[in-house]
Amino acid sequence: MKAFSTENIRNLAVIGHGDAGKTQLVSSLLHVAGATARWGKVDEGTTVTDHDEDSIERKVSLNNNFAHLEHGDTKINLIDTPGYAAFVAHARPALRVADCALVVVDAVNGIEVQTEKTWQYANEFLLPRLMVVNKMDKERADFGHALDTAKDAFARSIVPFTLPIGQEADFRGVVDVVHQKAYEFDQNGKAKEIPMPEQGREVFDATRERLIEIVAESDDALMEKYFENGTLDEADIYPNLAKAIANSKLCPVYAVSSNTLVGLSILLDHIVEFAPNPATHEAEYGNAVENSLMDRPTRRYSNDEPFSAYVFRTIADPFAGRINVMKIVSGKISADAAVLN
Repeated sequence: MKAFSTENIRNLAVIGHGDAGKTQLVSSLLHVAGATARWGKVDEGTTVTDHDEDSIERKVSLNNNFAHLEHGDTKINLIDTPGYAAFVAHARPALRVADCALVVVDAVNGIEVQTEKTWQYANEFLLPRLMVVNKMDKERADFGHALDTAKDAFARSIVPFTLPIGQEADFRGVVDVVHQKAYEFDQNGKAKEIPMPEQGREVFDATRERLIEIVAESDDALMEKYFENGTLDEADIYPNLAKAIANSKLCPVYAVSSNTLVGLSILLDHIVEFAPNPATHEAEYGNAVENSLMDRPTRRYSNDEPFSAYVFRTIADPFAGRINVMKIVSGKISADAAVLN
């Protein structure tokens, strides 16, 4: 297995309301990244994360499931969480170990009850967020409406990083607001750069201006420069986007369709560019050993620290027995290692 440095890892919990398309989004991302040869479909019961019989039969995720892909030199770990009310509490431990939440919103319905509930879970852990407006190819899909419901529901700076080209069945591409480029996608999800469309230019300009404002608001020195010049240089904008996202001062929004693969390769690019890596966390704190004079031990997210990990799920498998799923915080572990719980 290829080894990745801490800076080249992204851990995302995929959260949202039931039927927003979380499991299909994960499956489609895996396919676009080349992690799976076959494109898994929820309707066919062939997705990677909904692999147990009950989930396949009901077409509903019943627990947290895991998948990973490689995009360039970066490994992206995805935790597909349930969205239905009876199972949504499973999203909480997933968010405890994720470094970023990927909030999936239905383009037709906008923000729904369980979207708000899982958002509150993410608030508990002060977790940065990216938002995906999914199902942009559906009838009555409305990116603007979904965006408005998100801004109304959440007290956070929510700004599109991609804007849709076309709508409903004609949704065929996106405009990358950050890099100021436009793309159309073929049936395999491959992006082809096209000239920036003139239609909707005023929306792009307003979105770009709002993005610059939020970057300026995230730093006092940048705010002074913004007031002096009325804008920021490109050299000031791009390097500070990831910082604003990691500090939860900015939540990017992406227009995608997991059913047609439009927008997904740009989403992967931006996850690598802007989603925080584990090293952006402060140190984790353990419990003091009984009868010890030592303080609570701390561990930074580093290969150089002694081994530590956080177990967030235990699976009782009829064939493999008990499986503990953990997030390794520091150091390394090998087979047959003995560690203190």
